Amino acid sequence: MATGSATDKLAIEGGAPVRDVARDPWPAWPANTENEWRVRVEPVLREVYLSRLEGLASPRRQEFERAFARYCGAGHAVLVNNGTNAISAAVAATLDLDGLGDGGEVILPNYTYIATAGAPLFLGCSVAFVDIHAESFTIDPSAVEDAVTERTVAILPVHVGGHPADMDALNAIARRHGLAVIEDCAQAHGAQYKGQPVGAVGDAGAFSFQSTKNLTSGEGGAVVTDDDEVHERVIDLIDGGRRRGGGRWEYPRLGWNLRPSAYLAALLTVRMESLEEQTESRARNAEYLSGELVKMDGNGAAGSDAVGDAARLSPLLDDL
Repeated sequence: MATGSATDKLAIEGGAPVRDVARDPWPAWPANTENEWRVRVEPVLREVYLSRLEGLASPRRQEFERAFARYCGAGHAVLVNNGTNAISAAVAATLDLDGLGDGGEVILPNYTYIATAGAPLFLGCSVAFVDIHAESFTIDPSAVEDAVTERTVAILPVHVGGHPADMDALNAIARRHGLAVIEDCAQAHGAQYKGQPVGAVGDAGAFSFQSTKNLTSGEGGAVVTDDDEVHERVIDLIDGGRRRGGGRWEYPRLGWNLRPSAYLAALLTVRMESLEEQTESRARNAEYLSGELVKMDGNGAAGSDAVGDAARLSPLLDDL
């Protein structure tokens, strides 16, 4: 953690910098090291390479899926090739869509990455943007309630910056109106809602392993769910529509090729071993940062709590 002395003059105005970045540079992400490559990463990638099981029927993929499902407290996890496709597969599997007809309307927050909207649009759904809560920056349940129409089929909350949306309120709305709830967990690896890991708090959840995420393989994603039928549909959808255990050329539904490489699964399996330790470190750093910000003029306690919650899982908080 960086240290420095108080000064009346900002560094940009000629004062002494708080951190000497030439001597003590900010950490890069991912936090790769030569030793980790030699001891942990290279052996598993070599194993995949020599196994010749780089895609289909990969034991490494199955190993990661089991481990990630346990981590999320979910019954199932399916690894896919990127986070956007994880959202698409989660929406399609939960709503049983093939993208050929009107998929109905999906409600989502107006503060999110474009993939949250793009995924349902690609499936033939329309989207309804609603406002976010002023403190949490997550979807406002009261705005969701007001936006429900006869065309609404699902709610797609986003756990922005690792801060879970109000899932109790959203699930209650969904039950009243017969809607599905699909969680966008792209930034929420390790986040919990009232003690339960996000992802399977609703009907299904979609994670991203893109290079800026706190569990990363450069690209990649996963769908988690407790629903056995949703899980089976995800497996069918990402394999061109072919039913698991079916004939080689039997494709009973329209699907896509969203299958991941076993190299991604191998790297993710290694990095999962450090995920919880890194998450706890970021949480401590965010707590420190929030405590310091609240001492500054113009930052109230409520604002600093929001900063701490929203920043809790960001890789940028690996060092302060």
